[in-house]
Amino acid sequence: MNLTVNVRGVSGSGKSTAVRSLFARATSVDRTDDPWCAGHPQYYRLTIPNLVAPVFVVGDYEGTKTAGAEGLRDRYATPYVFDLFDALAERGHVVAEGFTLSQTVTMWIRLSKVCQARGAHVIVAHLTTTVDECVANIMTRRETTRRISSKLLNVDALRSFHKSQQGTTRSQRRQGVDVRDLPWRESSEVLFGWFQEFDAKATK
Repeated sequence: MNLTVNVRGVSGSGKSTAVRSLFARATSVDRTDDPWCAGHPQYYRLTIPNLVAPVFVVGDYEGTKTAGAEGLRDRYATPYVFDLFDALAERGHVVAEGFTLSQTVTMWIRLSKVCQARGAHVIVAHLTTTVDECVANIMTRRETTRRISSKLLNVDALRSFHKSQQGTTRSQRRQGVDVRDLPWRESSEVLFGWFQEFDAKATK
């Protein structure tokens, strides 16, 4: 059974870090470029030991200002991105993250139902990073990259969005979506464990 995972969280919660950890596990990475934007990755196909199915990582993880499927935001309407998830889910496991994707609710519910109808599965992974931890991560990232943001960090806005995401999570659970907590410090092990879980179901 193939698995699609949407890693959700506010800025600084560790979305990109969680997904990047899968690259470190891979023995081979095959990149597919965006057919409409030369030189930009559309997705990657990862071969990871102890997984039968490949893992498709959607988006750009090669030095873009914002990693993940967020890099596709300006080139595609959100429905197109979900069609891409749907197509890749027929070929293997899929993982995607991005700030914009974290704000979509209805489309993840729709995708979950479509995948279930054909024997696949969707997990919405809610990072459990606290607001204070998110702020610390953002400040560390700015210092590490030596990037001075033109915008001051609005902690109140971050806290508000963090709270709204918790409400979104409850709404998706009521709609039957498999929503799971993802602790950011153990995100690599937890994500890999989920893929193993559904790999095992596929081989039974």
